[in-house]
Amino acid sequence: MKLSDIDFDLRLPKPPMVLVAVLMIGAFVPMGIGSAIWFKRNYFDPNPRIHIFQDMDNQAKKKAQSTSDVFVDGRAMRDYVPGTVAWGRSANSTDPGMLKSDDLAYRGFEISPETGEKVVLEDENGNPVPKFLAGYPDIVEVDQAFIRHGQEQYMIHCYTCHGADGRGMGPAKRAMDVLATYDQGVPKAKATGTVALIPANLTDPKFVEGTYANGKVFNVITHGQGTMNGLGPMIKVKDRWAIIAYVRAMQTSQQQAAAE
Repeated sequence: MKLSDIDFDLRLPKPPMVLVAVLMIGAFVPMGIGSAIWFKRNYFDPNPRIHIFQDMDNQAKKKAQSTSDVFVDGRAMRDYVPGTVAWGRSANSTDPGMLKSDDLAYRGFEISPETGEKVVLEDENGNPVPKFLAGYPDIVEVDQAFIRHGQEQYMIHCYTCHGADGRGMGPAKRAMDVLATYDQGVPKAKATGTVALIPANLTDPKFVEGTYANGKVFNVITHGQGTMNGLGPMIKVKDRWAIIAYVRAMQTSQQQAAAE
């Protein structure tokens, strides 16, 4: 008998329908679940989602200026509780840094404990001005290390506009000069709307100590003035005073050089 005369049946037996159903379900159910998850994550539904566990994004609350039946006056917003002190307000405390109760150190000007408002004086022209601190607050100690630290902070935050010598010719000023034209010395915007940046010349006599109080410099660093943005959120309180100490040292050295 030859091998070719043997009838080989190479067909596999037909699988049971149960097995076929299980395989089909196992293949398509995960795909269906994945599609449902994708759809749910990418579809915006104005209705709140179902919370199996209560989360903070679904809570009973009242928005500002809304009404409330809970209180007699019908307002959802409540006044401060008597006797409490908000962060950053003056108060008698053993931790002045916590409540920033040292007005001169954390604001640069004095606040009246009776009224909670700025102590206002008059300048030489009779205009009302806050009572700015002339020297330095008690929270800092001005020494060589403090001034050196102020130089480091100055080069990080101030050099770009005011320049290394404080004369207001930093890289940002020079770059803006390229983008802006001048008409008789006055900045004139181009078609792009670009205007020249004019940082203050910190060596100008009107900014020297005795004329421009340290507290006022601190306030300008904190809140900004003119084209300068406030840097308070980016520079720590003591670092701001360190910058002022370095600027005063820089002004003094330049005045001495000019005198010589």
